[in-house]
Amino acid sequence: MRSLPGVRTYYIDVQTTPESRTSSFTITPSRMEKIRECRIPSDSETPKKVYILIRLSSVHSRHPNVTPTASFYVDPWDFYTEGLMTMKFSNELFSMRISRGARPHFTMKSPDRNVVDSTPSPDIIDWVVGLFSSSRSQEQPIPFQDPIPSRSQRLYKYVSLRRADQIRLLALSPGKGAAPLRGKLEVHGLQKNSNPPDYVCISYVWGSSLKQFSIYTPEGVLMLTASLYLALLHLRDVNRTVYLWADAICIDQEDIPGRRNEEKEHQIRMLPRIFKSANTVLAWLGIEENGSRRVMRKFEDWGIKIIQGKHEELKDKIEVTDPIWVSISRLLNRRWFTRIWIVQEVVLANELVVVCGKHRLSWDVFYAAAQHCLTRHKNDPKIDIATLDTAKNIIDLGKLRDNFKKSKKFKSKQTVFTLLSRCYQKDATVPRDRIFALLSMATDKDAEGFEPNYQANNLDIIKQFASTFVKQGHALELLYRARPDTKHIEEQDMKGKYEAILPSWVPNLTANHYPSSLSTWSRNYLAGIRKRDEGGHGDRAELKNLAKVDGDTLVLHGYVACKIGNKGENHSMLDDVMAYLGEIFTTIDDLYDGRKTAREIEEIKWKTAIGDATTLSNEVGDDKRGADDDDEAPPTHKPHSPDKMKKIQQHKQERQQKFEAQSISAYGSLVGYLASERPHSSWKNQKSRFEYAMKGQKVFDASRDAWERLLPYVYKAIAFAEVFAPQRVVVCDTDKGDVGIVPAVAEKGDVVAIFPGAKVPFILREKNAKEYELIGECYIHGIMRGGGLPTSNEDEQVFRLV
Repeated sequence: MRSLPGVRTYYIDVQTTPESRTSSFTITPSRMEKIRECRIPSDSETPKKVYILIRLSSVHSRHPNVTPTASFYVDPWDFYTEGLMTMKFSNELFSMRISRGARPHFTMKSPDRNVVDSTPSPDIIDWVVGLFSSSRSQEQPIPFQDPIPSRSQRLYKYVSLRRADQIRLLALSPGKGAAPLRGKLEVHGLQKNSNPPDYVCISYVWGSSLKQFSIYTPEGVLMLTASLYLALLHLRDVNRTVYLWADAICIDQEDIPGRRNEEKEHQIRMLPRIFKSANTVLAWLGIEENGSRRVMRKFEDWGIKIIQGKHEELKDKIEVTDPIWVSISRLLNRRWFTRIWIVQEVVLANELVVVCGKHRLSWDVFYAAAQHCLTRHKNDPKIDIATLDTAKNIIDLGKLRDNFKKSKKFKSKQTVFTLLSRCYQKDATVPRDRIFALLSMATDKDAEGFEPNYQANNLDIIKQFASTFVKQGHALELLYRARPDTKHIEEQDMKGKYEAILPSWVPNLTANHYPSSLSTWSRNYLAGIRKRDEGGHGDRAELKNLAKVDGDTLVLHGYVACKIGNKGENHSMLDDVMAYLGEIFTTIDDLYDGRKTAREIEEIKWKTAIGDATTLSNEVGDDKRGADDDDEAPPTHKPHSPDKMKKIQQHKQERQQKFEAQSISAYGSLVGYLASERPHSSWKNQKSRFEYAMKGQKVFDASRDAWERLLPYVYKAIAFAEVFAPQRVVVCDTDKGDVGIVPAVAEKGDVVAIFPGAKVPFILREKNAKEYELIGECYIHGIMRGGGLPTSNEDEQVFRLV
């Protein structure tokens, strides 16, 4: 609110959106009532109340022709009565949408903030324009920097770097509190004979691309995002100039349509050198909030004790009800830990310091404390600290950093593909950065096809990298993770946003979450590997010859194992998971009755529902392993003696027998429980069949722990189904008379194909002569261990995946 002569109150309502100004937004009934209350009568020259709706749109846009824009609508009630703003009421909120024909009274665009468009308007609009254009000179100094430079101040213009080894550093002038940021950009070389000043790199979250804050330099004003502005406020020194490197300031970020930003592309390739040359990398988590001060102090205490080996002093455990656990959760779930660029920033730093507000901790201390908390979280389910992905991000960051510090170089397995597979941090303002941010750490970063082209669109970048991966022998890994549900991606050009479609064999490499794969569920999967090769994963040199890319088509050789028959009606994402499991069991009964023994049928049942898992655990997804999870190549051992080999084999057999016994017991408990809780003929029939197969063995227990024993099996079945996400799965039969678990989008007649070297079979749908669309991975009983391969190569055929 602001008081002015002749006008009592302005209500300024800012509604932000990453999309266009006409996208829908919600407001409360009380705010809608205020809009109605502040309507301006036509006969009023000096209204007492004015409501101004500001639509701040395109706030995340990085496209050079799409900038954040503020559109001002004075008296929204007038737009509503004229039919230019629609309104729906749902869930106690009003859903509003402004039509394209409702032209705002005036607009402002980033970064100059000048009024760039206005319409002829009555005096009330002139008052509003005057209010915003003159308010800077009327206001008294406030404790927060005025983010908008005056129109007389010019914006900073970047001058091209002269040499390939040069970088810019920000000489940040001393200051304290909310005093305006001032500094100077200096050019320095990183070659051996140069002597750049000691500097620190800032690792931070970009956040919104809206640059509403500024730093003043002799050459002009640099506009900053809120995140970087707050970081510089906290990181500057009171008495001396500090040299800093921050990508948004020190790299010319301007993308000009039709012209490659060669400086940006080159500087990205220099990132390892920039970070390794810095004295310190400061990981800016953000300001103090949500109890972060207490967390940082506690982390310092815990981390130092752990590093010093004083674990006994950590026995004074904090109670589960202590609010610090909520504060720890909020700190570890801050966006910095999900940002893709931090991977190289953490790994390459000589000295890494975590900063939250005014508190600083070395990475080693912070990481030790974070590991302690995640261990406590794992052992005590009442403590909810971090999601599985967040926990993996933090642990993997520490592992990557430790491995690099030990050897001072990356291992040969740290290729673009393996880094993309293991780095779950996917938060990036621009999707393509989810690939480009990993290039500098990859051992094959200079390979043809891995150029970070910032002028290419997301679709072309994904296809370019996928084609290069195929040439490197990763065709099967791409197929494992390709999902038809995610082949539609959003693109943007000068005309606006549009939908692009990836080839079916190409996974969305820039997706927020890299998909899991059925191929990593069980070590027993060797569908495309003959028994004589069992235990191997296929020779990479041979796999390079397996497939080739022809335009947007993947051409490879393989075999037809079978075709999809009838599908089940209950999918894996039903609220009633028991209906899904029950349909699997009855389908198997119908398929194999009279063809298999009772014991064999029961074994097929419990194995199929959990995907022939190799372990049974209370933790969902315990079996899932990432491809190339380990940084180090497996150690080379001397050949074992015959006695040693015999003991190893015996231990494996005992472990497998124990697992099968646990699985049968859990499955039996499930069937018994359902037969008692759901006294339907189908479940009674399942119980009687199981009792008969076990020949009177004690497999049903009415004791208290029966429920606890069946839960691991149910959890495992759910986890197995989730491997196919975002697809749902159903049970099916095949034309060869086998049972399978397949994506729900599969159709009768779809081909189940096996490709040499593949761990799992794939479902293909014939589009036209010899061209197929990939539907996804599948589990088909009987062919997961090479049983679907022909005895000779006569049945081999060429598949063209489009």
